[in-house]
Amino acid sequence: MKTIAIVAEYNPFHLGHGYQIKQLKSEDSYIISIMSGSFVQRGEPALIDKYRRAKSAVLSGVDLVIELPSVFSLQSAEVFAKASVGILNLTNSVDYLAFGSEIGDLDYLLKIRDLVNEEYYKSQLINYINLGYSYPVANSKALEMITEKYDIPYIQLKSNDILALEYLKNISGTKISPISIKRMGSSYLSEDIIQDFSSATAIRNYILNKGMDSHISESLTQSSIELIKEFNSSGLKYGNIESVLDYLKFSAYVSKNNFDHISVYESGLENLILNNLYKSESIYNFLEKTSSKRYKKSRLKRFLINYILGIKNQDFESLIKNSYIRPLAFNEKGIDILGEIKKKSSLPIISKFSEYYNSHQDDYLLNKELQATNLFNLLINSDRFNEDFYISPNYIKTANQ
Repeated sequence: MKTIAIVAEYNPFHLGHGYQIKQLKSEDSYIISIMSGSFVQRGEPALIDKYRRAKSAVLSGVDLVIELPSVFSLQSAEVFAKASVGILNLTNSVDYLAFGSEIGDLDYLLKIRDLVNEEYYKSQLINYINLGYSYPVANSKALEMITEKYDIPYIQLKSNDILALEYLKNISGTKISPISIKRMGSSYLSEDIIQDFSSATAIRNYILNKGMDSHISESLTQSSIELIKEFNSSGLKYGNIESVLDYLKFSAYVSKNNFDHISVYESGLENLILNNLYKSESIYNFLEKTSSKRYKKSRLKRFLINYILGIKNQDFESLIKNSYIRPLAFNEKGIDILGEIKKKSSLPIISKFSEYYNSHQDDYLLNKELQATNLFNLLINSDRFNEDFYISPNYIKTANQ
């Protein structure tokens, strides 16, 4: 039994995701994906709910989809990767971690992984951050400096390469081996719809602005097309941040503008937010006014959702060790993976959220997950309060089973 893990958001599941799975799939392989739930790492609600996204993944070749708790999915790339890999490692059932990268050169990424552990890189990174650069820009400049020092060719790392580095840092010292798959088609942040491999960003923007039509359907798997249409025909609104501003203002009023205990907070951010919060007519207007070289929009969005949900700065390492395995969708092979996890891991498997919650009502991760799902449902105009309590994992029997 060879188990391959993928860290994903499937927001939405598209042909690029399908390509990755086809590269990994074989008769003796089992594929498990740990997926962001209601909110994704960009600090936004997912386009459609986590249950349909997980179902789409299993219908497209993944064997088991488990949830990455929102407390982790709403953090920096460093914490997002640490939590994802940490939970996968604690299953004691994963042999490989597969990830896409723009470079696609595993040897080069491993060299860079080793360099970023050096003090010279760390000092350069801190220096550029202190100069007012955002973390991604500071990271890029520090990498350029250290590759020059060791006479290694410098290649500008893109979004998936940076995440790949974080994955490689976190599997170091574990029994999990890396598999790098070169990203096909447009870049992660590209907003252009191209044949076959459009980016998730471009697909989301197209659907939000123009809806589902035959043109965008060319970039999606059949299961994804059907489930997005099902979501939309249910009278639900696609997930986006346009309604967040009112919730943010209310949260600021209730908490008396207490920002400094919230995750992703940095000194000076409070004044910047308050100066623009009540002067902005929309969340987009607010982000334009508030973002800067240091505070990128994605970082601000993460902070805002963390603030509304009351997710605090804390010991993430401890939270990871006390996390759980919550399946969202699976097939027959997924049942086999869950069986292995049950035998080998100390992490609890939550098949019925309501039953587990009844005996763990003080669990921080569970309570924040409930709140995240409820906030998401408010943003998509759903009246399904406490939905986590009454939706069971989706068992999907595939045609050859």
